[in-house]
Amino acid sequence: MNTAEAYLERWPIRQAILIIITSGGLFIDGLSPIFFLVVFAHFLSLFILGSGLWLRPHSRLIANGVTATRLAILIIVGLCWSDCDMVTLATLFWIAATLDVVDGRIAKKFGGSSRFGALLDEEVDAFFVLTCSFIIWKSELGPWWIMGAGWIRYVVIFIKTFIPPNPERITHFTWAKTLAGLVFILFPLCLVLPAKASFYLQILTFSILLYSFLRELIIAYVYQNNLRNLPR
Repeated sequence: MNTAEAYLERWPIRQAILIIITSGGLFIDGLSPIFFLVVFAHFLSLFILGSGLWLRPHSRLIANGVTATRLAILIIVGLCWSDCDMVTLATLFWIAATLDVVDGRIAKKFGGSSRFGALLDEEVDAFFVLTCSFIIWKSELGPWWIMGAGWIRYVVIFIKTFIPPNPERITHFTWAKTLAGLVFILFPLCLVLPAKASFYLQILTFSILLYSFLRELIIAYVYQNNLRNLPR
């Protein structure tokens, strides 16, 4: 394993620790821009130190470039959300969600799939949820616990890193990507709906995320036998 691959291997837990430690700044007025800049710098380190894993071939570069565009949109939203109306913010989130579909199709069509691309895609997905949950809470559209929707994936990574499950167990199911797509549609919708409808939709979205990640943990640590009969 070369230096870039070793860095890639440990990057998710570094990101999880960084998010868990620094996201306290999101609760302090004036510190949220610093949080988003720190997270951006950490993503930038992934691109720089892992450059040999995503610059070649060109099909991989294109797909990862689309994912990088998603990340740029989220960073801009995180830095400038207070200067935008809710419809604009929701639209930017939906553009980022649409690009999630585009990068996957590019990777499959042109053979640009890679370990780096899969990791980047998952991390940007998680950052999407965290950014959206932060704006919902900060805009007083939801209660403080909605921030849990943004943290849950990082907590799962933390648990699975320090209490490693059996690597042979299935931890993903075929509906996971569908549920993620549903979250990417519903969560931004919370920004533009009336307060009561938004609150109920937040509960639904949080429940979807909780189901997905709890199921992953249950499979990883509880089920001991063959999982073929377990619903995917």
